[in-house]
Amino acid sequence: MISYLDIIVIEICNMEYGMKKIILIVVCFVFFLGIFIESTQALLTNLIYVDDDYNISTSGWGIDHFDRIQDAINAAENNDTIYVFNGAYYEHLNINKSILLLGENKVNVIIDGSRINDVIVTNADNVTISNCTIQYSGSHLNNSGIKIVANKTNVFNTRLLNNSVGIHLLNCNNNSIEQNIAENNLYGIGVEYGNGNNSIKNNSVMSNNITGIYLTYCSYDIIYGNSAINNKYGIALSYSCNNKIGNNFCSNNMKDGITLFFCNKSEIYQNTITSSMLGISLTSSNRNNIFSNSIIINNNTGVKITLESNNNALYCNQISQNYIGIHISVDSHENTYINNIFSQNSIKLLDESVTIKNKTTGFELFLLILTIIFVIFIKRKRG
Repeated sequence: MISYLDIIVIEICNMEYGMKKIILIVVCFVFFLGIFIESTQALLTNLIYVDDDYNISTSGWGIDHFDRIQDAINAAENNDTIYVFNGAYYEHLNINKSILLLGENKVNVIIDGSRINDVIVTNADNVTISNCTIQYSGSHLNNSGIKIVANKTNVFNTRLLNNSVGIHLLNCNNNSIEQNIAENNLYGIGVEYGNGNNSIKNNSVMSNNITGIYLTYCSYDIIYGNSAINNKYGIALSYSCNNKIGNNFCSNNMKDGITLFFCNKSEIYQNTITSSMLGISLTSSNRNNIFSNSIIINNNTGVKITLESNNNALYCNQISQNYIGIHISVDSHENTYINNIFSQNSIKLLDESVTIKNKTTGFELFLLILTIIFVIFIKRKRG
């Protein structure tokens, strides 16, 4: 049986070429227009609004208009967008769906945890949070402004204020934390047990009481293009490996600009570290590459390698106006430093590992001489 579509196709085929072309163009246009209209309608139906001024008299109340963000999350489905108008929202959010949470303005959309527990927890993959301020988590060290325990989460253009941890990633991967401000927290941004490909880029972490950005038990993560200013430690890694720390600006941190503690096979490159006690410090860390950094005007030491940190390479760094340019402790060995530019350091290089090695060689020579003298004495006595 011939369908109407078959009849249309036959009729088109019987037409002249010019008319065929026009008809086909019209048919294609109508087809794609239908797809566009259908997609647009789907997009519009997936937009949910939140305003703290909404009430029961608001059109769409309880369907796609709410006065609480969590109510909107509960009503949403995967891939929905929740748009939050300016206002103060005193609540704790559990995001268990793949949604976009988008504020009208990052300064004027305030999500306040009232100093209790975590403010936002993401339990679902593919969540995006943007354009809002998240503040006043609980005071426990594990309480966070945003706690991420899922994968492929994006946090973009937010402010994290007065939390224990501004943004806290736990046992997750492929997350992106970009262009956020983390200020006046204990820790600005932290990743623990990261499974790889977590990206922390172009954030400002300022005036956090302990650390601006930290990784613990992480591998294959990247910290790039951030500003870490006026923290106790700018960027700190511990028990981690194969991470990259590049193009960050670390200034006026009380202790270290960048510090590695029991970390291996990581790269520290193209950073500017200034006005801290120590520029870069390695403690019990091996096989790391430190290159193309500007390490200037640090009160104590530009680069310090200590406590059995071995086989690290320092090259092509500008090390200027520090008290000590590079300091390698007696218990750290096989570290190399080549093509670094030193200027105006009180002490250019203090490599105690070389000194102790020479001392050890001299002591061994002394023992050898004593042994030879003793052998000669025994032989003469027997003769």
